[in-house]
Amino acid sequence: MLCVFSFSVVAATEKEDSLRVVQKMNYSKGQSIGVVELKEQNELDASLSPYSSQRLPLVALKTNLVYDALTSFNLGLEFRLGKHLTLDVPLNWKPFNWGSSEKMFRHFMVQPEIRWWKEAFNGHFLGAHLLYSQYNLGGYKLPLGLLPAVRNKRYQGDMYGVGVSYGYHLMLSNRFSFEFTAGLGYLYLDYDKYACRSCKQQIGSGHKHYFGPTKLGVSLIYVIK
Repeated sequence: MLCVFSFSVVAATEKEDSLRVVQKMNYSKGQSIGVVELKEQNELDASLSPYSSQRLPLVALKTNLVYDALTSFNLGLEFRLGKHLTLDVPLNWKPFNWGSSEKMFRHFMVQPEIRWWKEAFNGHFLGAHLLYSQYNLGGYKLPLGLLPAVRNKRYQGDMYGVGVSYGYHLMLSNRFSFEFTAGLGYLYLDYDKYACRSCKQQIGSGHKHYFGPTKLGVSLIYVIK
């Protein structure tokens, strides 16, 4: 009788140990499956990201080819503030006058812009910008009726503005991109007016309000990690 009881206890113990082993194996298998699924999901996310497994860029250096074509020196830096926000700070400077002696075109301009993206430095974005410029302009016909008399006179003064923009960042590689952007807004111009490009005698002064395009860009970008 004692032998039968002992055998039953041993058999029950072995059965419980076997059950624990099976449970442990199943748990380990579940962990392995979970790890595999998580790895597959991470790989899928990485394949959808234009920067693969790398961090989002911190800074981008750029030049606006539109201003380059107008012989205006320009460089800009764009800083990542978060996954969805960046700050763009472009500078434009044309200290010298080239071309016809009857024309004058010198200016300095800064146009900081805060931008919202679905993912920074990738795809579409919306922006809100400010603008400040010092200008010295004469002998040109400006578009949209802005300072119509400047074709025969010279205007010198300051310009202030605010606007909104839309753009698209087209990635060529992890380092190089193109950016296309355009904006609308309001400008306030104050000016002194002179009779001709080389005239020093002031013949008037005034100010002008303007509503219309305030930004246009096709920029070549180098991404700094």
